[in-house]
Amino acid sequence: MNRIAVGFLVWCLFVGSANPQAGQFSLDGENISPRIYSLEGTPGKATAGDVVYVGEYLLVLDGPGPYRFFSDKEGAQGKGLYRANGDGTKTLVAIRVDWDIDGRNRRFVDGSKDLSDLQLLGIRGIKIGWDGKSAWFDKLLRRLDLSKVCVQLYNSDCVKTGDHYTTYINSTKTPEFPPNLQYLWIKDQFGSYRSLANTPELLFFYGSLMDTRWNVFAGKPRLRYLDLSFLDLDESGPTHPRAGAQLVSSDLRTLVLRCATPGSDPDPAPDLVILPSWFLKSLRSLRALDLSQSRGFARLVLLNYPHLTHLDLSGTSGYGLPGVNVPKLKKLNVMSADISPKQIVDLQRLLPGCEIIHDWAKVLRGAIPAPTRLRVRRGSPYSSSWDKPGTLLDLRDPKKVGEFLALIEIDGDRSGGHCMCSGAPTLEFYQGKRLVVALGMHHARGLRWAGGPWIGDATMTTASRDRVLAWLDQHGVSGPLEDLQRQERDAIAEQKAEERWKEGMPRSLRSFWKAGGRADVEAMHAALKRAEPDLHTRIRSLLHWYGCGTGVWSVSPSYESVAMELIYKYSTAQVLASIADTHLTAELKEGTAHFFGCHPFTQRRPHDLRLLPSRSHGSCSSTVSTQVRTSRRVGPRPASEASSRPASVSARKGACPLFEQDSRARLGNAGVRKAVTEFARDLLRQ
Repeated sequence: MNRIAVGFLVWCLFVGSANPQAGQFSLDGENISPRIYSLEGTPGKATAGDVVYVGEYLLVLDGPGPYRFFSDKEGAQGKGLYRANGDGTKTLVAIRVDWDIDGRNRRFVDGSKDLSDLQLLGIRGIKIGWDGKSAWFDKLLRRLDLSKVCVQLYNSDCVKTGDHYTTYINSTKTPEFPPNLQYLWIKDQFGSYRSLANTPELLFFYGSLMDTRWNVFAGKPRLRYLDLSFLDLDESGPTHPRAGAQLVSSDLRTLVLRCATPGSDPDPAPDLVILPSWFLKSLRSLRALDLSQSRGFARLVLLNYPHLTHLDLSGTSGYGLPGVNVPKLKKLNVMSADISPKQIVDLQRLLPGCEIIHDWAKVLRGAIPAPTRLRVRRGSPYSSSWDKPGTLLDLRDPKKVGEFLALIEIDGDRSGGHCMCSGAPTLEFYQGKRLVVALGMHHARGLRWAGGPWIGDATMTTASRDRVLAWLDQHGVSGPLEDLQRQERDAIAEQKAEERWKEGMPRSLRSFWKAGGRADVEAMHAALKRAEPDLHTRIRSLLHWYGCGTGVWSVSPSYESVAMELIYKYSTAQVLASIADTHLTAELKEGTAHFFGCHPFTQRRPHDLRLLPSRSHGSCSSTVSTQVRTSRRVGPRPASEASSRPASVSARKGACPLFEQDSRARLGNAGVRKAVTEFARDLLRQ
């Protein structure tokens, strides 16, 4: 998975953490635990000026709350979220101005349309799709109170190919931002970010930027929250002392730098951001620092931050216990970090007033000391009630809720990954009327704490999983147990399929096979040629092997691609010649049909379509034989691999009406795929 995709799933799990005021937030009538990004570096406390993530919008908070949000279920006019007022009315607080792209249609959605200046001054979050051409951007932002609005910027630049629109990322520069812009979040890649340098009033910034120089962050003395996770810096940027000095002179309170490594690292991992040591050493006003999934920073960090209160080193490596100069540290997260139990004990001795987070289950129970209610509902922790309605279980017996919570045990060694799914169902734990913790279940094995301090998804121990699923099933929530049973059946089927695949493999290749199908294709091809000199016998053995797969062409195991790549070592004419006048076993038919009928063939060898027999000439087997003898060869054939059934130089006119001309130009992509699929189906019918 690429690092930007992972960043979107885990961003600000620590500094944007679950807050003790979660009961003060609701969406569509349901209590929620939203991510809160504190500008003062005090995670968990919602104050005026902080940023909260609700639904799909980032909003600037006016104060401590309460906040009762309602989504616009229609969404047609770009009106995103409303906030309930004390008098029963609602105020529009979030809108979007963007392009809706649905294949052939491209429609501009303007949530600001028909809004008065007074209504626009009440907006606290806006999603903007920038296409690099619209003249409305500057005019719109001038009507907003940019000291209270978080701008979420997306790249909506599009290219029309034929009659369809496709998003064209990294094609345009970011727009010219107003100098009084204070809150900015950039999601997509842009061609240039130079306009960021013209935002001296910036307080909050989050972005996964590509090919960026450090000087775009210089000259921002008011900057309080900076998230540069997965930043792709220009090589010349980090060594520029003037830009660095200007940046670190800001009174930065929260810094998020996931997947990073110091510039002194002699062997940086390819997915880590390289940062100079002087950068971190100079930020002495920090209150919260997130270096999760990074390496080599721990000694540097603990030596230089006298004001630091929250530090996240979860998932880090290269840890060395240093002398400590963090007298105000209140919370240290070292879950899944490269740190021994003895080091944890030593840290606790050196930091007696600091909460050291290292045990997954202990952290969970500590957050719910006296649960009074368990609600199990459909959907993920991030979905509202109208999105996926339905309560599966509502248990209000504190004793039974506590007993269920005690069933959850976490295997720390297998935890910390990130499933791409949103997770379902959701386990909601309450204390009184306040929602304290929301856990999304992932494939009946994992748990994701929405906004919690876990570095990633927690994996339950096998015994705990069985107890939790059995308890839920006994209380009428059977879905997770059924999911696990389905996974176990699928695992057995997959094991049998892989065993069948290995049995069909040519014997000369079995010594090359590794777990997961990893293999050296070139070495395997050389070994196969040595073991089987006859060209056609060799190709048939590969087709037979390819036919021992799962039989699912659209989504097949990755290991099947090894056989496919070996078959591509031979020309289409050679493959056809190898099955001419030959008894086709079930595996040989399946492998041949899979090779020609799968999507890669029409992409990699579009001009070879003229060699395939037409379905109008009777049985495929006899037609293949005739076609091989009369078709035009494509590309030179090595003399050492000359076919025993030589093809004539030119094709017989009318022998293959579907493919005798430039088929891609005449039939189009869809027609070509259909024609090849028909040939493959005919082959399987024999």
